[in-house]
Amino acid sequence: IRAQPPIRSVVLALSAGIVAAATGVALFVGAPYLLAFSSTETKLIAGSSLAVVLIVVELFAFLRSPLRFVERLTTHDLGLRSVTKWRRWLVVTIGSWSFSQWRSASSGDLLERAMSDTDALQDLWIRCIVPLVSVTVALLGADVFVSVLSSNRFRPYEMALVLVVVQFVVLAALASQLARLTHSERVVRRQRAIRTALQIELQIAAREIELLGRRDYFVAKIAIQNSDVERAEYRRSRHWRLVRFIVAFAPVVSLAAAAFVAGENNLGLRSGLVVVLVALVSSELANVASQSLRVAVSVSVSAERLDALRTDQPNRAELWPSEHRIDVTSLTWSEGDYTVLDNISFTVPALRRIAITGPIGAGKSTLLRLLARLDETDLGEITVGDVAMGTIDELSLRRNLSYVSADPGLLEGNVDAVLRAGRPNAGDIEPALSELSISFPTSGRFEHLSRGEARRVALVRALLNEPDVVLLDEPTSGLGPSERALVMQRLGQLRATIIVATHDEQLANWCDDRYELRSGQLSRVIR
Repeated sequence: IRAQPPIRSVVLALSAGIVAAATGVALFVGAPYLLAFSSTETKLIAGSSLAVVLIVVELFAFLRSPLRFVERLTTHDLGLRSVTKWRRWLVVTIGSWSFSQWRSASSGDLLERAMSDTDALQDLWIRCIVPLVSVTVALLGADVFVSVLSSNRFRPYEMALVLVVVQFVVLAALASQLARLTHSERVVRRQRAIRTALQIELQIAAREIELLGRRDYFVAKIAIQNSDVERAEYRRSRHWRLVRFIVAFAPVVSLAAAAFVAGENNLGLRSGLVVVLVALVSSELANVASQSLRVAVSVSVSAERLDALRTDQPNRAELWPSEHRIDVTSLTWSEGDYTVLDNISFTVPALRRIAITGPIGAGKSTLLRLLARLDETDLGEITVGDVAMGTIDELSLRRNLSYVSADPGLLEGNVDAVLRAGRPNAGDIEPALSELSISFPTSGRFEHLSRGEARRVALVRALLNEPDVVLLDEPTSGLGPSERALVMQRLGQLRATIIVATHDEQLANWCDDRYELRSGQLSRVIR
């Protein structure tokens, strides 16, 4: 339903497909019938009838190409509409994810789903529904034509019934393989997604792996996953062998059935020829049905994988409150069996500057992510004013709370586009960059930024929307004395609540209050 295009487009595509398929069948049967007709009739009236049949055949031949073009055009339009709907849905779905969901997802697998799986969905109309319906209707029309043939001894409806039964049996035999094929395709997709995710993750770490002299580890991991993919693909190919056998055997069964009935009824030349040709056309039905089965399997698995990304998000309807006091009550966070934050509570008054210090790995970054609602926990509560952080509307929250991680991203590309991402109404950017001694024209590009430049650019971006709360993870790390002074000067200009996680004693002393996080406990440092 999610990929369903407008009904008018569906009707147009099906109509064009049916007429084009019927035209092809009519040409395949009509041309040999015309030869048989002309060879057995010698009367003058037969000549005029022959002329009429010839004109009809020529019209069919003339119309076949434009009809096929219309069919292709309309079915591709259906496919484009379908894949567009799916990709819009996908962007909206994963765009509402929390940071914890993004962190648990594999970027390679998401890439595979966003590109390959949505591409597969456009084939639902192009190579499955429209061709199968078109050929089926055209063949039923041919069967009806067989049922009205005239012969002294031949009861044509019996032959038509035999052809219909054979065609139905072929379709049923192919449809019976759907479950097995879907399972094998599901396994192949899963193994390929794991391989894609592994390749991306190893590519990111490739330089470090090379420096450690562990290229063999890299190669071994890829080889193992390639082997898993190959085994899954081999099992899938075995399941498709039966389908190929059914497709190859379908015309043989059709011809055998036609020959048997023809022998029993002593058909004439023309009637017999029509029956044989219609039986041969049944092979096209088998081929189209096989292709449709392959597409149906692919679409089914792709839809399952995309639907698996759907999550029920909590209904957050509260707007950002006018009171910006932050209260943290009994907050607990664990990573596996290790408790990072153990039942901590504290209050940050509005417009205060708070430093959170402590040893590496104490959980300072984790606490900032929880305050930014990038991670969520059921143990404890964070409120802004009197509003629970978890109930605030996502867009309202991001407009009023800015977070800069220790390793900021999105820092390569056009300067103006990078800084305005999520902040389309931001003011003039060049003065904001100049305040932190960054000289990039907005028409230029960010490329190969140093660590210190990346931190300052990320800070400029975070402050463009003039947030009420600013959360900074090691904002002065990697900066020289002059750059550190510029950052602290810029922060001092803000009318905002500022919470920083830092090892910088100068920055910690600049703050109004200081807390130390150690062994999961947060304690205030008395000055």
